[in-house]
Amino acid sequence: MITSSSKEPEGLWLVDQPKLAVIVGSQGDNLKLAHKLVEAAKNINFDPTLIDLVALNLPLYSSAEEARDFPKKAQTLRDLLVSSDAAAYINPEYNGGLPPSLVNAISWVSRMPDGNWRDGFARKPTMLATQSGGSGDMMLSIIRLQLGFLGAHIIGRNVQTKKPNQQTLELNACLKDLALSFKHEFFKKSKK
Repeated sequence: MITSSSKEPEGLWLVDQPKLAVIVGSQGDNLKLAHKLVEAAKNINFDPTLIDLVALNLPLYSSAEEARDFPKKAQTLRDLLVSSDAAAYINPEYNGGLPPSLVNAISWVSRMPDGNWRDGFARKPTMLATQSGGSGDMMLSIIRLQLGFLGAHIIGRNVQTKKPNQQTLELNACLKDLALSFKHEFFKKSKK
């Protein structure tokens, strides 16, 4: 379990329990990082849902595949994204870009026939994380551009590390920034 090294002042943490969609586009180290994020998020009163895009195993998007059948799994993914209050995307860098599972998932979600798919991204406080063999800089730049284009409000800080011992501090700092970035008020006001 990940815990903060410092104790937070009374009356600071979340009033309610915002839903956090934790979207991971690969397995291995990034999936481990996603599990750490889920535990850290619970510690500060988020209600996290881990979405493993590899395990979800969506069919490869194409207009021909869409014409044949719209996968229930893509609708479920869209519903999870729409119902979340915030999102965390945890992905490695694949050949200087995004993992195919993430590109495919966004493609399916963006093709929802009812037009409600934008609510899965627009105005959502969003954090980015990577544990890549390289720096992960290219992937973080690309996902920041793509999610920003879809309307996500991406926090400035990323979790970007190759060293598991640095993850605890970075995860907690990003989660606090994510909580602070919400448009509506989540924090109790202490008037003393």
